[in-house]
Amino acid sequence: MPPRTDWKRCLQSGEIPPVVALVGNENILVTEAVETLRNKSLNKAGDFNRNEFRSGETPIQKIIDAARTLPMMASLRWVHLYDIQRLKAAELSILIDYLSNPSPTSILCLSGQKVDQRTKFGQTLAKKGWLFHLSAPKRGTMASWLHSRAKKHGFTIENDAAHLLVDLIGSEIGKLDMAVLKAGTFAGGQSIQLEHVEATVAATKVHTVFELTDAIGARDLPKASELLRNILGSGESGLMILAMITRQIRHLIQILELQSQGATQGEMASQLGIRPFVVDQLLKQSRCYCVAELRNVLHLTSRMDIRLKSSRIRHGVILDQFLLQIMESL
Repeated sequence: MPPRTDWKRCLQSGEIPPVVALVGNENILVTEAVETLRNKSLNKAGDFNRNEFRSGETPIQKIIDAARTLPMMASLRWVHLYDIQRLKAAELSILIDYLSNPSPTSILCLSGQKVDQRTKFGQTLAKKGWLFHLSAPKRGTMASWLHSRAKKHGFTIENDAAHLLVDLIGSEIGKLDMAVLKAGTFAGGQSIQLEHVEATVAATKVHTVFELTDAIGARDLPKASELLRNILGSGESGLMILAMITRQIRHLIQILELQSQGATQGEMASQLGIRPFVVDQLLKQSRCYCVAELRNVLHLTSRMDIRLKSSRIRHGVILDQFLLQIMESL
């Protein structure tokens, strides 16, 4: 039986089982789920009814004894065991015995990165419906997730700013959450806009990507390749670089189309949701391209995205090949 994925629904229902295992690779999700459950469970005399343990640091029997202890001046005792992926087979065996007859006056919360469901321990948790897997939102819903994160921190965020953050950072939700907090603080009570993201997160990256697309437009392969290496060398992922280039190409296509329609720079900035100085830079770059060439490049970016995600070849090699293909298509 697979782990459950309906943790929020379970929490809202109020039907919390006596044992809850919260696992997942995204530490921020697991940590917040544990905190929410702890706050819900410890409604009275929290100092007397809270035990926190870490796997490998405390004998497992001491944890079981804590879970068997009656709460003081409250209806529930909270017992939490971190890093359950570190538990040894002998410790799991003792926990399995507890799972067969858990204390009705305790919440035993188990948290960590994973539970091996090939083991009897994992199978027992899943069979009883006590194992919950917490996963990050899919890429397509990441911007919507950022709206909820901003609200959690007391901010609001504009759609274009949310999408830019995803383009810049990718799907690492811990980093995304920190970026929202940073941009929201900088915004000083305003809704988070593109300019706030650019000021706190994107300024260097946007500038470097402009330089890279400038070099591509000028068919300056040595300079483009050098800039690419510098960005990769600074620790950025190939997927982030490709996302920024793709975003830039789309903006150039839109700028050329709006220009052909007689739009003013102010109208361009408004329709694209970007700042006026970015429109100026895009207009300068657009002189090196035509829409048909840019559409060819956009088609190449889709193919490169698949290669970066599926190939074992280093991202630098793939992106160097990408630059060569772009130059040939222009």
